[in-house]
Amino acid sequence: MNRWAILGLLVAARTVMAMQYQAVGALSPLIAERFTVGLAEIGVVIGLYMLPGLFFALPGASIGQRFGEKRVSVIACGLMGAGSLAMALTGDWTLFLLGHLLAGLGGVLINILMTKMAADWFVGAEITTAMAIFINSWPMGIALALVLFPPMATSFGVGSAFWLLSGFACLCGLLVAIFYRDPPGVGSANAPRIWPRGEVLSAVLAAGLCWGAFNGGLGILFGFGTPLLVAFGESPENAARMTSLILWVLAIAAPCGGYIADKTGRGREMVLFGLAGLICLSPLTLMSGITVPVFMVYGVVTGLVAGPIVSMPARVLPPEMRTVGMGLFFTTYYGIFIVSPALAGALADISGVLPLAFWCAAFLQLAALIGALWYGRIQQRI
Repeated sequence: MNRWAILGLLVAARTVMAMQYQAVGALSPLIAERFTVGLAEIGVVIGLYMLPGLFFALPGASIGQRFGEKRVSVIACGLMGAGSLAMALTGDWTLFLLGHLLAGLGGVLINILMTKMAADWFVGAEITTAMAIFINSWPMGIALALVLFPPMATSFGVGSAFWLLSGFACLCGLLVAIFYRDPPGVGSANAPRIWPRGEVLSAVLAAGLCWGAFNGGLGILFGFGTPLLVAFGESPENAARMTSLILWVLAIAAPCGGYIADKTGRGREMVLFGLAGLICLSPLTLMSGITVPVFMVYGVVTGLVAGPIVSMPARVLPPEMRTVGMGLFFTTYYGIFIVSPALAGALADISGVLPLAFWCAAFLQLAALIGALWYGRIQQRI
């Protein structure tokens, strides 16, 4: 397999991860009804999928290096499948949460290891384009979850969506086991492990702040876009379909953004102007009648800046620091991303004002902009 075919394999596995993450948000009205829970609990379970990342991002990177990223990725797909299976079978809220947590552990390992695996194949050559395509699996998976799961759950029950996810995760694990190989000259199990330090460490943490806050704001939009449109009078199925528009637009824009950044060398400027635009767009989603057009513009801007942001750590990390550096990058990312949906949902529940969640999204994009500025200053010195 050539490097683009291998990238496609990694994209497929990460797409299933994104579908698994978004399943709770897409089915939130039905899950809330089934388990008799509110928005705060839904926000907690959305963030719970990412909770293992706070504790396993750095150890997961080290485990992948010690035992081989391919082998650990296959095991991670199995954990995702087992977690979704538990969610499909249970009628108890606690067991549902534990299943989501187990699936999240697998998803964390997939996210960390496969990001590095993709970077290993493309670093120094079309890195921004490749990473933009790779992270495009996230909006694609979320969009597929929003479109597929609500009608499926309405017809066959909430468990049917999680049965499907379990099968998809196991299939991806099988394909990775059969077809994936390391790039020439890269032997992850024997590579030296050196901790980033000094300005390189600062740049990685700044990139993690930017990526975590950027995705936290985006996650709020995805997680609470459907309830917002339901509050505007849409059915759950139509609301989920309309929310997914942002993701389809993002999926088209992301590879374009990566290509433009690679060809022009203006990735930093794209990120700064894009994040400033997202700060302004987040509150506009609250205006009934223009919500869907704003979602679509939000998707375009998000897609254009996503590739340049996620390629930040690979640009400053030498090969011997890449494994640990990616672990630190994702630890920062997960720490921010976990808190964001739960905090937004809790504020909306306590205040009784759903729009407050979308103001949280604007604040997070501001934090992402600060992270991008911090990273840019350090990168220039490096």
